[in-house]
Amino acid sequence: MFPLYILPLDAKEVSGYHRLPNLGAKFVRAFSSVVGIRFIPDGAGDLDDTFGPKDIFDYVYAIMHSPEYRRRYADFLKSDYPRVRLPGSHAMFADLVPFGARLASLHLLEEQSDDAAVTFPVGGENTVERIRYTPPDDHTDGRVWINRSQYFAGVAPEDYGYEMGGYRPAEKWLKDRKGRQLSPEDIERYCTMVAAFAETRRRMGEIDAVIARYGGWPAAFEPSEAAAAEPATPRIIPFRPPAVEPTAEERYRTCVPLIPLEAAAGGFGDPQHIGEHDDTEWVAVDSRHRLRPGMFVARVVGTSMEPAIPDGSWCLFRAPVEGTRQGKTVLVQLRGDPDPDTGERYTVKRYTSEKAEGDADGGWRHARITLKPTNPDFRPIVLSSEDADAFRVIAEFLEVIRSDP
Repeated sequence: MFPLYILPLDAKEVSGYHRLPNLGAKFVRAFSSVVGIRFIPDGAGDLDDTFGPKDIFDYVYAIMHSPEYRRRYADFLKSDYPRVRLPGSHAMFADLVPFGARLASLHLLEEQSDDAAVTFPVGGENTVERIRYTPPDDHTDGRVWINRSQYFAGVAPEDYGYEMGGYRPAEKWLKDRKGRQLSPEDIERYCTMVAAFAETRRRMGEIDAVIARYGGWPAAFEPSEAAAAEPATPRIIPFRPPAVEPTAEERYRTCVPLIPLEAAAGGFGDPQHIGEHDDTEWVAVDSRHRLRPGMFVARVVGTSMEPAIPDGSWCLFRAPVEGTRQGKTVLVQLRGDPDPDTGERYTVKRYTSEKAEGDADGGWRHARITLKPTNPDFRPIVLSSEDADAFRVIAEFLEVIRSDP
């Protein structure tokens, strides 16, 4: 779906045509300004004076195997395409590229690794029947059994359970061959594959060490002086829903009230009665949600919820919050300390709570409530049971209002 190279539209066959890098020109210019060397349109460069599409691929592949990257951006990776920051310097880029190149070769089984001595010591029919794993102990090493008498030896638990793309390849590869007789080539391939997982785990730790050497996340990816000298990209103003003067019948059918949060410092009151005031501003909303009383539009400022909610976005909310609040993104009024991101008393965060047993009647209470940002550069707001009066959940976030359908 996303090849690194493409051919001209009129190409009838690969031979005789120059392939083109499938990279945007703006992206290539931004990358070049950061690393400070010349881009060549095919293959890999020497990383001293030139770099190519293959080097960009290897850099991205290395970043995606950073354990800290996967931890920090876990929520994004579950719901969106992976996003990778530009390198902060030429030196870090040049140090990470070889890691990505090595990992790609290992995962394509183009190269072999000596990190794990996996063997298949017992002869027989080599038929995959019942697959099971026995962990190492004082007398034996880790073993992957394919039948009652035959097994792969020297397989560490971390390698047998290693996941790629939601699968555990060391297990799935054998399950896909259940009932088949493994050839000598199959046996060699499995041993090579498990050894590749062992080296992958080691290389992943080394990738994080390289990033830490350049300042860690996110400092290692801050723009270099060369990038900072480039003209700033104009900021895109978020779409504002148009103001309307609706009839009574049109209210909460095609439009909802707009509430300026900065003017709501005195408190919201009951959101379900917001539209009853004569001075209420109404805005047209094209939403996938059926509009109804209690819904309203408000502007969310700050970057703590990016990229899900860009800074300055106009968003649709619904009050009250229906059902459990657990895991929902909510609009909260802070009555104690303001949001450190914006300095305001109103904030949008993901709500999670931990419950504890309450009184002798079997009730429960909130032991801790966490208001969590999606941007990993910000810390969550943690509230204890004693802070119950320090905040108030106003409404549930539904969506960012956009101009496109």
